[in-house]
Amino acid sequence: MLFDKEIVSSVSRRKWQQSQESKTLKDGRLELKFTVNGADGIKNWLYRWIPHVEVISPDWLRETVRDELKNSLSRYV
Repeated sequence: MLFDKEIVSSVSRRKWQQSQESKTLKDGRLELKFTVNGADGIKNWLYRWIPHVEVISPDWLRETVRDELKNSLSRYV
């Protein structure tokens, strides 16, 4: 996951998961990696950071988040 530099201090304030690895990129964004058992637990956590987070992998999670956001957005169009 990539987090915008505007919220890096909030996200990096604590360790969210035991396998967590983090890296601050040159542009100020934060790359966060960890292993989870499934989408249900991580999606709720991810959605709290919208619009400042991008799922970069795994592809199935990126697609799930994209599809759910598209469906939600269609209610406002």
